Amino acid sequence: MARMVWLVLAVALWMVAGADAARAEERLALVIGNKSYVGDGWWPVVPAENDARDMAAALEGLGFTVTRRTNLKREELFSVVQAFGRQVRAMKDGVALVYFSGHGVGLPSSGNYLIPVDVGVRSAEEIERNALSLGFILAQLGEAPNRLNLIILDACRNNPFTAGAGAHYAKGVEGFRPGQPPEGTIVHYAARPGSTARWLEGSTNSLYTGHLKQEITVAGRSLQDALTATEGAVARDATGHGFSQRPWFEGPLSLASQVWLKRGESPPPPPPPPPPREYVQDCPDCPELVKIPTGSFEMGSGEEERKWYVAQGAKEEWAAWEAPRHRVTIGREFLLGRTEVTRGQFAAFVKDSGHATPGGCYRFEGSEWKLDEKRSWRDPGFSQTDQDPVVCVSWEDAQAYVRWLSGKTSKSYRLPSEAEWEYAARAGTTTWRYWGDDKSNTALCGYANGADKAFTAQYVNYSGSDCQDGHVHTAPVASLKANDFKLHDMLGNALEWVDDCFHDSYNGAPSNGTAWTTGECKTRVLRGGSWLYVPWYLRSAIRYGNSPGLRFDNSGFRVARTF
Repeated sequence: MARMVWLVLAVALWMVAGADAARAEERLALVIGNKSYVGDGWWPVVPAENDARDMAAALEGLGFTVTRRTNLKREELFSVVQAFGRQVRAMKDGVALVYFSGHGVGLPSSGNYLIPVDVGVRSAEEIERNALSLGFILAQLGEAPNRLNLIILDACRNNPFTAGAGAHYAKGVEGFRPGQPPEGTIVHYAARPGSTARWLEGSTNSLYTGHLKQEITVAGRSLQDALTATEGAVARDATGHGFSQRPWFEGPLSLASQVWLKRGESPPPPPPPPPPREYVQDCPDCPELVKIPTGSFEMGSGEEERKWYVAQGAKEEWAAWEAPRHRVTIGREFLLGRTEVTRGQFAAFVKDSGHATPGGCYRFEGSEWKLDEKRSWRDPGFSQTDQDPVVCVSWEDAQAYVRWLSGKTSKSYRLPSEAEWEYAARAGTTTWRYWGDDKSNTALCGYANGADKAFTAQYVNYSGSDCQDGHVHTAPVASLKANDFKLHDMLGNALEWVDDCFHDSYNGAPSNGTAWTTGECKTRVLRGGSWLYVPWYLRSAIRYGNSPGLRFDNSGFRVARTF
């Protein structure tokens, strides 16, 4: 009896310059096999551990340094993939490979997901909240200095949910959802769109991986040769067993023609020295910091942008908060968090300091905010990993965190000023967003986690964008593209407290980049928008105010450090 299996092989590969490019380069691999599922509705993926073991052995024979993991739970899976992404980003050149064997799900409204062993199949919403999206893997490899990304999906990736589980999910959808991969990326599927990939009962490996592990070890082959040979072998073997399965690809497969898998016999040259780190980290639990250069910029929004904002549905009062546009000079370099402070980093602070956060947290209930005294940064009402931004924290909590961090490191940590924040968010741009005005929101979901299709599928009475960022609530930090200062999530994901008091205009604001802390100061400033914000809120100039003692399930912060 044939059964269905999921395997993901994500490979970021360096394109070498010609046929003599079998010379050695750094090769790293992360191999994951998820067999023993305990979440509701899943059966064991029988060959997953064998596939992971055999692929790891084949890759080691090709000169990869392999990290192999099995039966990963949700937080472990996110953490392992993100840690590997950091290793890949530290490479100068070379080959990086991620292999996943286990269950997967494709949902028509929100894309493709890898399933941790502890995630159930009770609803599509549970998958969207708790599973690892393919987009997250792409984001981790997207910043690597490699020239080619190859994603290989050996799967039956189907939508197991009927219309009874949610009207926005199609019934009977099977197979991977087709899509256009990013530039320089190939997606190679184990089966054509709408069909499934299988393993045969009693077999050691899945049908696809059983052939793949052999074809990649044939001497004298390029990666393109190995994938093409695998396609033919799988199709012939499937026909012999009475069913149809033929691999499929999207993107320019010819990009893999110059990647040579089998090394030559001559000793490799010494590896190049590692590139200097692009960030500063003062302790293992400390946020990663990026140096922000000096410069000047126009702070706030212009008349055209404010009129557009009001036309989308904002109040005139809100638009006036962004005016007048004025010149600000940042005269001293400073360091700013590469990402928002994560739940894991905040947990280390609470454990060490004993800081308490009583009083509950305001939750968004689909149309209004309600105080839920049972909720906190530990459990904001939706699932998070330790790599997600901490939310349900007040301005006062953020100040306690930077005081603790300063004492721990003997460095001058603080919240950024509002001017520093906007200067860093714009990263030298003058457009409404740091990737362009993007009035049609075409590129929005590649840079900002806001109210997208996944969000509006769950919050049906709430409007959002027509694109898909793959996350209903918060996303693990650095899941999406960075701005030109290499800062992630400056728009979307979580609102960010800054040091300033809130004023209802910029009249009288400092022009030297310092925090504006005069006035009654009953409210403090939040910047950047969050996971539940509609597109017209996700702009570099957007600003809000709130009481410094309140906590909301969309509000977090990032830190600054003075040199």
